[in-house]
Amino acid sequence: MKKEEIARQNEILVNKNNRLDEENKRLSKENNRLKESRRTERKKSILKNLPIYVTLIATIITLYYVSIQTRLISDQNYLSEASRRSSQMFIMGEILSDINRELENPKPEDTIARVSDGLKGRIISLSRSMKPYLYYEDGKLRESPLSPERGQLVVALSESGIDKIWLGNEIFKKCDFSYADLRNADLSGNSLKGDFTGADFRNSTLEYIVFNNVRLKNANFQGANLSHANFTEMKSSIDITGVESLDSIRVADLKNWENSVKDEKPRKIWFDDSIRKKSASEFNHKYKIDSVKYKKSKAYPRKGWKDSYYTIVMKN
Repeated sequence: MKKEEIARQNEILVNKNNRLDEENKRLSKENNRLKESRRTERKKSILKNLPIYVTLIATIITLYYVSIQTRLISDQNYLSEASRRSSQMFIMGEILSDINRELENPKPEDTIARVSDGLKGRIISLSRSMKPYLYYEDGKLRESPLSPERGQLVVALSESGIDKIWLGNEIFKKCDFSYADLRNADLSGNSLKGDFTGADFRNSTLEYIVFNNVRLKNANFQGANLSHANFTEMKSSIDITGVESLDSIRVADLKNWENSVKDEKPRKIWFDDSIRKKSASEFNHKYKIDSVKYKKSKAYPRKGWKDSYYTIVMKN
């Protein structure tokens, strides 16, 4: 009896297992059918959107090459501009030759070294045509424009032998030397006038230079030597951040220099005696003399006169 019962239960279990196997097969087939359906739908979707994908990829590639081409065209324009500006150096060479010829053969009525009005006009016109531009420097395109040609013209005129005072009054005053590249230039003893807006005077030597109503907005004097520079005719201030030397400078007032004389930490600056004589009461009220030194007068060296210079600091 027990054997028959056990056999019947085994048969029931076998039937259940068979039904489960069939159900698993059915579910497996259904699952495969759904997977195949999804793959088919995905393929259809990809094929349907393929033109969009192709267009998008093509657009990205086109934009990439357009950006490269635009940059190359821009760089080429800058190089072409630099080449065109450099050609002006030939004109400057002709002008300098004419300056030498006129100085070697002065007119009888000329009492100082000067040039003719016609040549003066050519110099002024040339300075205005030498526009600042971007160019490659150390393998990179400059971020701000400069004019190396204007800087070279300033140096060439300074060394030409033309009378310094006449040069400042008759030529520099009327020229456009804005954004001139005057790095490492030596302009000592010159009288500068006119427009030097944005000029780069970094590491230049400007000893005994006279700034006479010069426009110097945004000019860079980093590392420049301004010893004995004369600022008495300057109506506007300049940025003296990073100036190498301000020894014995002459100024009309101290309003624009107070940041440099608030204390002794930044640098001692020697000022000549003119500012004390100009307004003694104001001077004595705001400043105190730290020390005094005397130098042989550059204006009257043979007479043995001495100029007095004072290191001053602001009173607390």
